[in-house]
Amino acid sequence: MTKVAQTSGSNRKFLFGPAALAAVDKTYLAFGSGDRERPLSTNYPYTTPVANRFYMFIDSFPASGYVNLDGGTLQNFTAATSCGTTLPNTADGWYMDLNSGRGEQTVTSSVIFGGAIFFSTNRPVTSAPGTCAPNLGEARGYAVNLINASGVIGSGATCGGARSGTFTGGGIPPSPVVGTVPVKQADGTYKPTAVLIGGIDLTTGGGSPIGAQKPPVPLKQTRQRLYWYPEGDK
Repeated sequence: MTKVAQTSGSNRKFLFGPAALAAVDKTYLAFGSGDRERPLSTNYPYTTPVANRFYMFIDSFPASGYVNLDGGTLQNFTAATSCGTTLPNTADGWYMDLNSGRGEQTVTSSVIFGGAIFFSTNRPVTSAPGTCAPNLGEARGYAVNLINASGVIGSGATCGGARSGTFTGGGIPPSPVVGTVPVKQADGTYKPTAVLIGGIDLTTGGGSPIGAQKPPVPLKQTRQRLYWYPEGDK
């Protein structure tokens, strides 16, 4: 085993492994901190409080050493970013604080799909004494650009929108996943189509935490057949 990164503060916990996207000479890793087993206002993430974060770390397979995820080599993209925001070539990735409210923490794994990262959080919501109201906490879904953390919701693209929205019903949402389902076409045939299940609705910024959708994928899905032959067959 090789140590590639570490964190350096605030008692952050990681209950889920990272989403991984392999490139030619690097791998993009996306993961957030939080403790799904302790989501209440009486638990430590709220009472301490802990400043949880979400990270996108680029593993370039260095010969030696490891990266401090809370150090200076990751860009702080906590503030809203835009399509024009760039990640410096010298940066090892980015992070952003989860700051929609006290006690917010990542409670799902993440998935990288169509140039964006999808994950969900929960934060406690306290009710006034003597009131009768559900206390499942706020469930929030995020959709951010892989490279610059710009919001995807409402943009119709992979940047320039809102970063997060609130799921209906609250509680702890399931982890977002990508699957392939047959979708009926106009000619009556069925085409295998990649869909996202469990992500925040990219149009409305709300919806059910188990809803399915097809995010805009900017990559062309066309493939070309290649032929080759041994030199001795000439």
